[in-house]
Amino acid sequence: MPRDGVYRLSEYKCSDGFPLVAAAKADDATAIKAIADNTDLTPAQRDANTLWKCVETSWCELSALHVAVDLGNANAVSALLEMKGNPNAQSEDHNSLPKGPIRAAKSGALSGRSSRHFAQEGAFGLKGGRSEDEGETTFKEITDEHAIQVHQDGCYQFSDYVNKGKEDCPLLEAVKASDADAIFAIAKNDDLTPAQRDPNHQVPCVGGRGNLQTPLHVAVDLGKVAAIKALLRIGGDPEVEAGAIWGGPYDSFRFAREGALGQAGGKSPEDGEELLRSMTHMVVQLVVADGGSRWDIVNPITAEPITSLTDDLHTYTPLLLQTALKDHLLMPVRIILPNGDILRNETDLQGVVQKEPSGGY
Repeated sequence: MPRDGVYRLSEYKCSDGFPLVAAAKADDATAIKAIADNTDLTPAQRDANTLWKCVETSWCELSALHVAVDLGNANAVSALLEMKGNPNAQSEDHNSLPKGPIRAAKSGALSGRSSRHFAQEGAFGLKGGRSEDEGETTFKEITDEHAIQVHQDGCYQFSDYVNKGKEDCPLLEAVKASDADAIFAIAKNDDLTPAQRDPNHQVPCVGGRGNLQTPLHVAVDLGKVAAIKALLRIGGDPEVEAGAIWGGPYDSFRFAREGALGQAGGKSPEDGEELLRSMTHMVVQLVVADGGSRWDIVNPITAEPITSLTDDLHTYTPLLLQTALKDHLLMPVRIILPNGDILRNETDLQGVVQKEPSGGY
């Protein structure tokens, strides 16, 4: 049975100019495949990502995939994804309209929306009598079948983050892909300028806005955990504030609270900040060796040795120990004591050097 979405079924226009919209509206996977194979049509007409002004009451331009998702037409969604439909592509205002109240009203405030938003608010979700989470889950099940990743949005949508000057900021592309290996390779590439390799270098990276943000800001906002960890390892500073941003100041911890790690991801601001803080510290295991005359520092997951301390261990306070390891490992450290507790205060460290060798953790 045909369903309405954010826009009513009857509002979607059908014409020869955009045949994929008609097929999406009809939930006709066979017709979609025939359109994809029809070389008599223009490339734009056969492209699942072409934006069309296809709603009677709105100037907002949508792709066929937007339409299929909005109306909850699962067969059409699947067929359009097979045609390389991009679930992260954004709707746009019709650019012939002047900016102002008329344009805002005509666009229905739905400019800049990905298919994920239509899944939440359309027939799969709220308009279908379900929750936003249920709508997103239904859409994700379809995209998972096609091994397509729907990127999570933060304070800004994934597709808001643009890299017009890829040569100026190669780290941004690696961040959006959450590619830690690429981030490490960029940091080591002496053919690049210091600014290109700097995780704290600020660049204009939000389409249509004058924002200046670091790659770490972007990674945290979008919740790209692998990228966050890699940027921290190459010197990313979560305390750096965005150079230009509406509603600022914004350091990475604020993005953690408000972005994909926190509120935008359906979690609490506290959860988002705690997750980022846990990533800004390397976790190491303190192992007492040689009858207490040496401390071995090991990776608690792999049990691989990282370094050893053989100075007069009695002189170390928790602060001095944290500082010594930070200087050696180049990032803040959280220390697990031999008894499995996290080192937090002076009392925790007392008596550690008198312990017998633990044999490692």
